[in-house]
Amino acid sequence: MIKLTFKILFLIFIFCALVKNVYPIDIYPTHVDFLKFGIGARPSAMGEASVSLHSDVTAAYSNPAGLAKIKRVQCGAMYSEAVKDAFLNFFGLAVPVKGWGTYGVSGVLLLIDPIPATDDSGKTLGNVKWSDWAVTLSYGKEVIRNLSLGLGFRVVQRKESDPIFGTSKGTAYSGDFGFIYEFPFKKGLNLGFSALNIGSKLQMEGEIKKDDLPRTMKLGLSYNRDSWVIATDINKVLDDQWRIHIGGEHKFKDNIFIRFGYYEKAGNVKGATYGIGIKLKNYQFDWANVPSGEMIGYSRDNKISIIIHF
Repeated sequence: MIKLTFKILFLIFIFCALVKNVYPIDIYPTHVDFLKFGIGARPSAMGEASVSLHSDVTAAYSNPAGLAKIKRVQCGAMYSEAVKDAFLNFFGLAVPVKGWGTYGVSGVLLLIDPIPATDDSGKTLGNVKWSDWAVTLSYGKEVIRNLSLGLGFRVVQRKESDPIFGTSKGTAYSGDFGFIYEFPFKKGLNLGFSALNIGSKLQMEGEIKKDDLPRTMKLGLSYNRDSWVIATDINKVLDDQWRIHIGGEHKFKDNIFIRFGYYEKAGNVKGATYGIGIKLKNYQFDWANVPSGEMIGYSRDNKISIIIHF
């Protein structure tokens, strides 16, 4: 079994490396960067290599098709200090309806600590406040045997409050699409693809400039065998080159999970990822430690998730 697992992992890696070199895509600048952060401690601990995994409520932000095989209602939340002096929070609900697929609603909120604003004399004028949020409606269903499709619709808003210039906000709308295909000739071998944040640009009130959302493509393979999961993704964000993500998970006695991975992102963010998960009856607790890079104030970031099954 171990030899077969390593053979599958090698083939997955070669597949993603070939895609990276054969299909280069131009790089364009984007903003609204909080949409680039990995959501969920489990996929984050696995190097964010999750596009081909049938997952949990957090799948709405990597591949909505991953919602398709959820069997029970799930409610989930995540906390992360993704950026210095800021907090990234996720909350979500996934509701499976027999014969109709799984419906999800979720939100991501980035709150930045207030920044004091002063005049030339050093007098405090007030605080600059800045927040980003996104609300997503998602749907996933196994449309035919071995093929699951997913769709998502997202509203994104940025709000800035300045004691001098007042309050301004901007809104954008985007959609997601994805699929997961389970190869019939090899049980546990999946192919996944998703296109995320495809939609309008974000324009702040009173400004001419319009900011692109971080449109993202993900393509990957995974192999689930007994107590092991191994996965590799190849990801392309509009303002970055192709990046390879690798991850794995080992299960002990159905309720303890050890996870590991590696990724490299723009801004010199790269390194090993790792984490653990524990299931206690209807509760799932996950923790991940991932690279975050010097440019945003930390070298590592801790993510904590909880998912409740009803």
